[in-house]
Amino acid sequence: MPSIDDLEFLGAGLNRPECVVSHPSGFLFASDWTGAGGVAMIRPDGAVRQILAADPGLGLRPNGIALLPGGRFLLAHLGDVREHMLDRRYRGS
Repeated sequence: MPSIDDLEFLGAGLNRPECVVSHPSGFLFASDWTGAGGVAMIRPDGAVRQILAADPGLGLRPNGIALLPGGRFLLAHLGDVREHMLDRRYRGS
């Protein structure tokens, strides 16, 4: 069984990355509570781009994410019973 020393850590600076989705391209997508909330897109080299909610007042707190066709995400928001759509074209950092 691998030990913790065998793991490589990626995606520094994320806030509550509780759900992680891997893509065949090598990218990882993680829920991220940073700022307005959204998804962190983690490149294979570890660089992070945050894809945040367009409305900062929403206070999006994603607890689960799914990657949809066309680069959209389906997010389960912690605290309400709604699902939210997030498009990679929304503002990011």
